[in-house]
Parts: sequence; structure tokens; C-alpha cells
Amino acid sequence: MTAVPTPRGARRTGEHPGWYRFRKNRPALIGLGLVLLIGLATLLAPWIAPYPHQIGPFVNFSAANQPPSWAHLMGTDTAGRDVLTRVLFGYRTSFLLMLVVLGIGVPLGVLLGLAAGYFGGWTEAILMRLTDVFLALPPLAVVLAVTSALAPSLGTAMLALAALWWTWYARLVHGLVRSIKKEDFILAARRSGASTGHILFREILPNIISTIAVKITLDAGFVILLGAGLSFLGLGARPPTPDLGTMVADGANYLPEMWWEAIFPGFAILVLILGFNLLGDGLRDYFDVEVL
Repeated sequence: MTAVPTPRGARRTGEHPGWYRFRKNRPALIGLGLVLLIGLATLLAPWIAPYPHQIGPFVNFSAANQPPSWAHLMGTDTAGRDVLTRVLFGYRTSFLLMLVVLGIGVPLGVLLGLAAGYFGGWTEAILMRLTDVFLALPPLAVVLAVTSALAPSLGTAMLALAALWWTWYARLVHGLVRSIKKEDFILAARRSGASTGHILFREILPNIISTIAVKITLDAGFVILLGAGLSFLGLGARPPTPDLGTMVADGANYLPEMWWEAIFPGFAILVLILGFNLLGDGLRDYFDVEVL
């Protein structure tokens, strides 16, 4: 295997070459900054939002449909609620969706991929054929069908997405495990009497975790986009829960006169997805891995 040359700047400063590449990658730093800034604003939303009492069943028709001003930096919606406040709390819904979907899908897919790639034989055949069946299903169509058949809600949308998301991680980990399970350090661990669990979780998993981490970062934006799409169609979070997709759908009915009601929530989605994508590209350079 050809060694990756160490950048000259990294040799001079003695820092990790991956971190040197990441630090010199300006889009990656912008992505990291966006994700950290939005994440911090989301955590502090109850304290920094201008009108935190307006996130629930609040109505003030006397302040409805006001354009952006110093009192309401992003204007107000048809119920008189501050759009900036609801955007900040809407980010919470997006992050919750992302964490639940990836929190269920990633561990399940990694475990199945590890088992299929390491044991091979019938285990591999059964698990990977099951994965192929789920991969053959159009994800968006399946999620739409599930959320339509059941009571549309944020919980239903999260479970529907998580039920399909594990497949890509199972396929990815399966290929990675097959490529390294015959490496010398794995054979040495097996000959020394190491248990299967030790080999899987102490030898193999640490060597593929960087690729998994990059894919998680790249998938985060996609999950948020799908969640916003479901809410836009009325199959996600239910009112009055603040949700960016629902806000775009409601504001789209009043375009172009009341443009701020749809443009600002839509831009909020764009910025968050852009941040995760730029960060994912930067992590790919840092770890020097390729993710399909």
C-alpha cells in the first residue's frame, strides 16, 4: 500500500497531517463553525430566542404577517408568532430527528455488517440478502407510505426513516470488514486466542470507525432534509410544534407577498445541511477515506 505523503507544513509544525489538511480546508472549517454555531443556538434557544413563549399554542392576530423589523428580525407568521423564535426551536426538532434516526440506524447497520463480513457463509448470505431487499425499496416512497398509513407525527417519521437507514451502514461495514479481516493483526489476534467479541469490537471496529464517522456526518444533512420534506407534506411534526419544514409549507401559501414566512425557514434548513456537508468533506480529508 502506497503511503500518503505528509504535507510539508505538517512536518515543520509536527502536527497530525490529517488535522493539517482539515485546518487548511477552509470550507470544512466553515462547515464546522456552522454546525457548532447552530447547535449552540439550539441548546440556548430558551434563553436567546426573542419570544420563547410563542413556541406553543400562541396566537396574536394583531401582530400577524409583519415584515422583518427590529422587533421581529425575521418577521411574524399568520398567527403573529415570531419567525426567528420558531426557527431556533425548529432546529431542535431537526436535531432530534437526526439523532434518533442515526442513533437507531447506525448501531443496527454496523452490528449486522460486522456479523456478515466476519462470519461469512450462511450468516453473510442471509443478512446481506435481507439488506438487498431493503435497499431495493425506494426510501422516500416507503417512508411516505408508512407515515401515511399510521398517524402522521414526528415519532412516526423518525421510526420510518430509522427502519431503512441501517441498510447503507450494513453494506458499508460489510465491505470494510471483508477487506481487513484477513490482515495480519486480525490473524494474530485470532491465533492468540482472542474472543470473537474482542476481534470485532477491539480490533476491527476501531480500524473502520473513521469511515463510519464520515458517513454519519454526510448522512446527517440528508436525514434533516428528508424530515423537513415529510413535514412540508404534513407527515412530520404536528402543529403547534415548531418545525422548519412545516413553516416552509405554511409560508409557501403566502408567497410572494409575505416572503419572509417561507424564505427564512427554508434558508435555515439550507445553512444546516450545508454545514454538515462541508464538515463531512473535511472529515473525509482528515481521515483520508472514501465513502460511497
